[in-house]
Amino acid sequence: MGLFSLHLFQSLVHPYLAALLSLVLLLTYFRHQRTERENKDAGLRCFSELHLFGKALAESPDPKHMADVTVQRTSEIFGSAGCYILVQTNGA
Repeated sequence: MGLFSLHLFQSLVHPYLAALLSLVLLLTYFRHQRTERENKDAGLRCFSELHLFGKALAESPDPKHMADVTVQRTSEIFGSAGCYILVQTNGA
């Protein structure tokens, strides 16, 4: 009798454990996919913002003033007293 109840218990528990494990793996997979998609979207937003900044800087009548304001705002965001900017240009 004890062996029959143990076999019955195992035959009922194994499918539920397999279903639970499958559900956990499926949810983990979808969460990983969502995280990757959010990271790609964040990278795209960053590139887009840099492109818009470059375009605004090129169209600005006073690029020095715009750069000064940008440096000031950036240092406020990061909570620093001062900062340096590294500028790379093409050509001479």
